[in-house]
Amino acid sequence: MKKSLCTLFALAALMAAFQTRALAQTENPNQLATTLAQSQAEPQTDIQPAESQPQTDPQTPEEILERMGKVMEDGKDKGFAMSMDMKIPILGTLRSRSRVLGDKMRVEGEMMGKKTVTYTDGKTQWTYDDENKTLTIENEKASAEKKDNGNAEMLNNVTDGYDVSLKKETADAWYFLCKKSRDNKEKDDPKTMDIVVAKGTFWPVSLSTKMKGVTVTMYDFSFGIKEEEVTFRPDLFPNATVVDKR
Repeated sequence: MKKSLCTLFALAALMAAFQTRALAQTENPNQLATTLAQSQAEPQTDIQPAESQPQTDPQTPEEILERMGKVMEDGKDKGFAMSMDMKIPILGTLRSRSRVLGDKMRVEGEMMGKKTVTYTDGKTQWTYDDENKTLTIENEKASAEKKDNGNAEMLNNVTDGYDVSLKKETADAWYFLCKKSRDNKEKDDPKTMDIVVAKGTFWPVSLSTKMKGVTVTMYDFSFGIKEEEVTFRPDLFPNATVVDKR
């Protein structure tokens, strides 16, 4: 069955549910941050400047969100970055900053003072634990087929499965409320999502949603990632104890 959430935002909401299940299996915040890095490997998209877009302005909420998806899809080859906060009951807030370019990714995570940095290249994953000064190397768990399917769907039919309404409009942005449609039978889809889109550029400004007690907010999107920003180098962690699990 085709997923009704086919945007970067929807994938993030589903990712939050996955991380909540992972949290139930461990009490180690560092492990949770590593799980976050693994599950964020799929989104590979970006934001293109508005100059390359058609000049005719969309009129309806659906048309505006479709334009946002087109802008992101057009620039995905240049790489993107975003921040995400996950408010988790009892444990607190997990904060991360992700950078993605092709199959390569770097994720910096922090929770309860615990910090990790994770690199992936589509085959291998390197995770540095700042507290224990350990560098764990292992084969990347995400399958290529799953990643490819996610990339193909993430920006199609941006409003599929949701009723979209304009909550507020300012000189700089549109504020949308997406409510799950009655005929949307995907049990993992969040009931509501709040999306803010910048005027002029049609860039996403932020998304907020809540699933299974976990509140997710994505923000601070940017485009254009350099290769060195997402490439693992051993000299970045000269004093780390290496644990090779491959």
